[in-house]
Amino acid sequence: MDRSASELLDAEWVARCARRLRRHWPHADVASLEEAATELWRIDWLREMVAEDAAELWLQPLCRRPSGNIV
Repeated sequence: MDRSASELLDAEWVARCARRLRRHWPHADVASLEEAATELWRIDWLREMVAEDAAELWLQPLCRRPSGNIV
């Protein structure tokens, strides 16, 4: 299969992003993580970032703890 260099870079970006997402969700299905990473790659301003940084930024709201106590 003949692929252009940009396609290989795109696949690499998605793979690196998916690996970072896997650290957050270690038991998630790999295909689902790759699908999420592909969706992130489709966002122009995220695609311009390093893959791991884009995943980290996207995960930030999920990692924040609520400021109030739940009673």
